[in-house]
Amino acid sequence: MAFSRNFARLVMNSKETLDLICQDDSYPLGFFLKVRTDSMRLRPSQFGRGWLYRAAPRKVRSPSPTPPPIPGPYTPPHRMPRLTLARGGRITKRWHASTYAGGYTRPVGLYNSGNICYRNALLQCLLHTPVFYNCLGRIHFKCSKQADQCVTCALQALAHDYWLDRNPQDPQPNFPTNTASILHQAVINTCPPDDDFAVNADGSEQADPIEFLTFLRKRLIEAEDPHTNRVDSVLQMQIEQTGTCTEQNCGFQNPSETIESYLTSVAMADDRAVYNELSLLGCVKATFKENAQARCEGCAAKKLKPKTQDSTRALERRIVKAPALLALQIQRVVYDTRDPLNVIQRKLSNYVPFDEDLDLSEFTKDGSSLKYRLHGVIGHAGDTVDEGHYIAAVRDHDGTGFSIVNDHLVRRNYAGDFREIREPRTSPSGTRCSPYIFIYQQVG
Repeated sequence: MAFSRNFARLVMNSKETLDLICQDDSYPLGFFLKVRTDSMRLRPSQFGRGWLYRAAPRKVRSPSPTPPPIPGPYTPPHRMPRLTLARGGRITKRWHASTYAGGYTRPVGLYNSGNICYRNALLQCLLHTPVFYNCLGRIHFKCSKQADQCVTCALQALAHDYWLDRNPQDPQPNFPTNTASILHQAVINTCPPDDDFAVNADGSEQADPIEFLTFLRKRLIEAEDPHTNRVDSVLQMQIEQTGTCTEQNCGFQNPSETIESYLTSVAMADDRAVYNELSLLGCVKATFKENAQARCEGCAAKKLKPKTQDSTRALERRIVKAPALLALQIQRVVYDTRDPLNVIQRKLSNYVPFDEDLDLSEFTKDGSSLKYRLHGVIGHAGDTVDEGHYIAAVRDHDGTGFSIVNDHLVRRNYAGDFREIREPRTSPSGTRCSPYIFIYQQVG
């Protein structure tokens, strides 16, 4: 009797528990228990409130390989100067052997599609400077943009095609003009509206090569890895400037300041003579040591002069960090301000003697040797810098001579000797262009 009562109590408890579970539709076991025992197939019609139990999908190996991804927009190959030289992380200053593979070492012209002779002249000088070519090959390795949307990509492609895609059998090779036109289109597409170069980006008006160099430097720095600083290691110069008051009984020395610049602008000494009384090196010396008028704290403290009156200050500049590529500009523009309402701009066309080699060792702060060799000169023909024409005179790739590049025309007026670069002319009897910008490369 005891066994019967315990078994009945167990059955009753089990039935109550089972009914309680089956009343809760959120618990799948209850619906599974409602299924008839003669079938393991779950039938949705047997489940209340639309419950549907789905078995986990089986992993079936596909007999065919994974289909390729849907292709996106076409991006041209990222062409850049290959096999460039760098040792110990530093950009070297000589050509790689791969750039001689074409067998054509003289320059090739760039077509002028508007008023862009100033761009062509600067590009010729830069492309004939090994350290700049090697720098282009050491930055901006990957880019997802089209070439006409990235100035750095377009400039790299131009350098690649210029020296590596040449036909040595053609005395005047047909340069791939599309590469150069893509660069100019990239300038138009990427120039910020607030950039100083924006008014000249479309190439419809004449501009200055220095303005274009400034624009290119900004774009190269933007595209470079900020941790490498390779562009400024090639282009930037650091100068320490000190000033000493020359007024009697003063001698106040201002704290030294560091000036960073990618361009050294030197003034001409005599703007009326046929020949400048100073050579290019003399102009550099006059720029690194000059007098300036400025207010002096020492004179004011000693009451030698009123605070509002300027004193003569002797400025001395020393090179702290020398660039691998030195851009020297002669200040050929002067302004006649005698009449404030009618300021007259005048170009100085007199000749400034210069040599192939430039020694700036005397201007270094630590006294180290600093020598440069000339690789290109930009000459200007015209009465003002706002009009006229720019040409380039460059050192040939193999270093055996010099050539004149006048947009798409390449010629030698003096059999390729140094007179080509010293007196750049459009033709042997053509217009003489005043040397305006000098591109030097550091030696050693």
